[in-house]
Amino acid sequence: MAPTLGELNLRLRFGLDRFYVSLYCTRMARISARQVSQLAITVLFLALVRTLAEYYRLRYVRGTALALAEVAPYITGGLMAALGVWAAVVAYFLGRYRVATGIVVAAIAAMLVYKVVVLGGA
Repeated sequence: MAPTLGELNLRLRFGLDRFYVSLYCTRMARISARQVSQLAITVLFLALVRTLAEYYRLRYVRGTALALAEVAPYITGGLMAALGVWAAVVAYFLGRYRVATGIVVAAIAAMLVYKVVVLGGA
């Protein structure tokens, strides 16, 4: 629904070499639960990519001396993130947007606790 003229405030600003027109709406746009769940799933997916990319950082730093024991915690963290993304996407497709957001929050919290316990917060 388009805002009425009473809800809009039009301001003109003049610069030395530019002309600015700014449009300010007096009412705030609402963010729906669907949009929040989309953002949350995206953040968790990026955490998954970051966790899996840690292998390449370790391989660069350690070289050929990299052992599976050094990479194993990151594999576990990646599996935690992957299962969280999977569960959140299933909830999203079922129309349970708040449940999807809750799953993402729980997965990120579990990953942070795992990081502090296993990796020592490093």
